[in-house]
Amino acid sequence: MRRDLAQLTSREYDLIVVGAGVHGAWAAWDAVLRGLKVALVERGDFGGATSGNSLQMLDCWPSPPRLLDVASLRTSLAETATILRLAPHLAQPLPCLLPLRHGLKQFPPLLNAACRAHSLLRGGMDEPLPPKAKVIPAAELGRWAPEPLVRGARAGLLWHNGQLDDAQRLCLALADAAWRGGAAVANYVDVREVITRNGWAVGVRARDVIDDAELEIRGRAVLVAAGPWTRELTGQAPRQPQWALGCNVVLDRPIGRAAVALRSPFGRHKDPLRGGRLLFMAPWRGRTILGASYRLSLGAPQRPAVWADDFLTLLGLFNRACPELALQPQEVCSVRWGLLPLAQGGVAPLGGGLSTRPQVRAMAISGGPKRLFALSPVELTTARALAQRAVDLVLAHLGLRGRACRTARQPLWDEPAALTANPPSAIDQASLDRLAVDYGHNAAQVAALAADDQALAQPLSADCPVLGCQVAFAARREMAARLADVILRRTEMGKFGPPPDEAVRRAATIMARELGWGDKRLDDELTLARRAFFLTRQVRQAQGQPLKRFIG
Repeated sequence: MRRDLAQLTSREYDLIVVGAGVHGAWAAWDAVLRGLKVALVERGDFGGATSGNSLQMLDCWPSPPRLLDVASLRTSLAETATILRLAPHLAQPLPCLLPLRHGLKQFPPLLNAACRAHSLLRGGMDEPLPPKAKVIPAAELGRWAPEPLVRGARAGLLWHNGQLDDAQRLCLALADAAWRGGAAVANYVDVREVITRNGWAVGVRARDVIDDAELEIRGRAVLVAAGPWTRELTGQAPRQPQWALGCNVVLDRPIGRAAVALRSPFGRHKDPLRGGRLLFMAPWRGRTILGASYRLSLGAPQRPAVWADDFLTLLGLFNRACPELALQPQEVCSVRWGLLPLAQGGVAPLGGGLSTRPQVRAMAISGGPKRLFALSPVELTTARALAQRAVDLVLAHLGLRGRACRTARQPLWDEPAALTANPPSAIDQASLDRLAVDYGHNAAQVAALAADDQALAQPLSADCPVLGCQVAFAARREMAARLADVILRRTEMGKFGPPPDEAVRRAATIMARELGWGDKRLDDELTLARRAFFLTRQVRQAQGQPLKRFIG
């Protein structure tokens, strides 16, 4: 996958997809598989916003608020199973446990209805589904979670969601699949406006963020899947508040086998969005993700105000829900945040809670240009199904009905057989196994770079297992245009906190060699990469402060 802006602007496309988060990338791949000429552009990096900064969880549990929407529940269950099958290298079943402090007397009608719905909705599906939900006795709780989290529980509700190994890798895999299918793909292309002619959308005007050049991309239809920027680009009036800020943290502390749900200590009168939520502690790659806390985001989506206090509040919520945890800021590896749509934009202070209804709209219905479409998502789990709806609508307006969607059956990656059959001797087996998970069928190409240059077979530093060949591959084949792309999204260098300075400098040197950076550009990239961990460092430095003051 290579960034070629000359090719991007040299032809007319059937569909221009604006936004390469998980929804936009899936829509682009879907459209390519149906025979459309597609351009996919992203103002930042692939999966660099909300798509890549989530709890990494695929939610298919019929919680009480969702029981009345059977179609949505069935879609979530089917889509979770689909992702587990299409990308087994990136997604696995995740057991989830809700300790029941009062045994089966805790909301028995809702509990029974949820378990029954979970079983009934599975009927008739031909996907390999996670195990059915069940209630387990207190004696079995210790198998799934540490004792402080289940202390005093008389039983537990056990079900299975899905979990992504790396949501940003999923976005990248989808963009790469679209590119391999013939799409023109480019990151750091900031779309400023949709071009219209005689009431029809005929392209977009954009700016190349890297070289500050103006671009014009021509197309027969435009699909905007740009999250917080969708309303602006499709000509919809902004409504404040429109978004909630969701915060998660990664802790350098493993928990048991299951994600544990704890009831939030916030009542409805204190919760900025909704009361009675569940907080989750989910095991993830030997560490733990905590999520999520929410508050209204009242600023412009381009520059939302995010503070260290937002993440300290989340730690305080968990400590209030389970004091035995005694979570401390110095345990935080990294912090994550994203903007999520409110159910009722413009309504304060609660904002109507988080939106639960995704939308795909033809803007011509509300007086906008013809063949301009807006995709408004609500969750990662159903991204593929929502992208399918969007492409169905685009095809109908282009007069191309009857082209069936194939993304529910088409694997994202082939098996990395060549890597396991002929492994490079310079790379140890643990690194080879990790390459197979992260790169799929491209793993052999990554390892081949180390065979050509033995220096690239070595880790970036003693404390950073990422190999030099991964950095080189990111620059050559994964459209990494900035050092931060490699640190935060192409490798695991920065997924668990600020990487060692030696590793950062060596990665920067490899990137400079691959992309022809001069000394000034190299210094600028180092500065930007270190700035990405500013909030994490601020949270860690708060270790002496009492977390209870961040509640309420």
